[in-house]
Amino acid sequence: SLDIVKDKALLEVEVKANNDESQALLDKNAAMCHKINGAFLSSGLNDALVWASFNIDGSQLTSVLPSDISKDINLSSINGDVTVMYKDKGNEFVLLAQVADKSILNIVQTLTDVSGGQLQAMKLNDSKYVFNIASNAYFAGVNGKTFYLTNSSELSNNIDRDVVTGVEFLKDEITDSYAFATLNVSPLVTSQLSGQYALMFGT
Repeated sequence: SLDIVKDKALLEVEVKANNDESQALLDKNAAMCHKINGAFLSSGLNDALVWASFNIDGSQLTSVLPSDISKDINLSSINGDVTVMYKDKGNEFVLLAQVADKSILNIVQTLTDVSGGQLQAMKLNDSKYVFNIASNAYFAGVNGKTFYLTNSSELSNNIDRDVVTGVEFLKDEITDSYAFATLNVSPLVTSQLSGQYALMFGT
C-alpha cells in the first residue's frame, strides 16, 4: 500500500508465496529475521541520502547461504540491526551491524585469503583493519558491540558518535518493520518548505 502524508510517502510491501516451495523458503528466512530495533537511528552519517536497515540472527545465516560461501565466512556473531548508509557528498558510506563479539572480523582475513592477493588488509589493532580495493581505502572494525565497514577514515575513528541521520522522525515506522529503506529528498524540495522529507519502503 502507498500512504502519502505530511513530509513523507510510505510504501508498504507484503511478500507472499505462490507455492509450497516458496512458502518453505519464506518460513526459513523468517526464522532469522526480526523487527528493527532502531540501534542505528542516530549513528553513522549525518543527513544520509540513502538509509536502509534490517534485523537478523546471524547464527541462522548458514542455513540459507550457499555452502561454498558459508564454509568460508562466519557471520554468526551478527545479532540485531544491520544498517547501510550512503552520503553523496564525498561518496561516503558505512555499514553498521550489531554483533555479539569481535569474531566477525575473521571475515577480513578470510576475504584476504580467497582474493588471490587482490585484497590487501593491514591490521591496525585488535579491533580494526584497513584494506585497499582499486586504490581506495576501506576500514573495518568492531567498537563495543558494533561492527562497521566504511570508506571514511574520520568516521572509523568516531564510529560511536551521535549524528543526525535524517531518519529519526521515522522511528515509529522503522521499528515496526522487518526491513526499511529511505531516500532523503529534503535537499530536492524548495527552500520555502521546512522540515524533512523522505521516500520510504518498509516491510
